[in-house]
Amino acid sequence: MKAFKTTLLIAGISSILISIFQVVVLFSVEWCRYFGAPEQFLSEPIILYVGGIIAAIIFTIFGLYGISGVGYIRRFPFLRLGLLLIGSIYTIRGLPFILLILRQRAGFTRGTVFPLVSLCIGLLYLVGTLGLWPNLKHKN
Repeated sequence: MKAFKTTLLIAGISSILISIFQVVVLFSVEWCRYFGAPEQFLSEPIILYVGGIIAAIIFTIFGLYGISGVGYIRRFPFLRLGLLLIGSIYTIRGLPFILLILRQRAGFTRGTVFPLVSLCIGLLYLVGTLGLWPNLKHKN
């Protein structure tokens, strides 16, 4: 059980780190461009900043759900469902990496590193959640 807690904790901390990274990237339009921000966002800085902050908030919530699943903070509502959805979102985002590998076109570029990171974090969420499943049940 300790291994599953560690796995879920790593997933949660990873989401928090992505959130921080998201905010740091907002300090430079060039960084935003490099990391794949859509051109329409780049031409409208307010949209870029609002979108980046919203993404950072979402990643923070993902991270807090992981930490809640470990039991370090209070239990979040719909914890099991939330963790499954978060793990699924990350994993689905990472599926292009597998397709690139199968097509033997995977060099380590932004286009492969981001999906690989997403796939790894998604699997950490799913493995940790499923391993702790009985403990994540809401207790009245």
